[in-house]
Amino acid sequence: MMDTNKKAILEYIKESLVDGELPEDFSLPKEDEGGLVFAEGAMDGIYLYHMLPQELTKENYDVLSEAVNCVGKREFKAADVMFGRLSKSHRAIEVRDAIGNQLKVVAHSG
Repeated sequence: MMDTNKKAILEYIKESLVDGELPEDFSLPKEDEGGLVFAEGAMDGIYLYHMLPQELTKENYDVLSEAVNCVGKREFKAADVMFGRLSKSHRAIEVRDAIGNQLKVVAHSG
């Protein structure tokens, strides 16, 4: 289940900016992965190359599409709810290409 009390990464980055840049020693907060500590991005690599990510179902693609459309309409709370639904069955790294493709569709339609 998604921890909705955690600060968004973008907010953490924004608060860490000094004169518009991140300090050289900046790093994202570490998450407790059951006692194991991974380098930033390692879990995504492990997941992609060793755990066979699932393809998006038509239903999940429709949720993703609507979430991206909500972002385009600046309906961020609705988009957050939809991305939260999607995160119950998919990691963000799994849907990166689908999000990119949907952004292209939105950009060309409006």
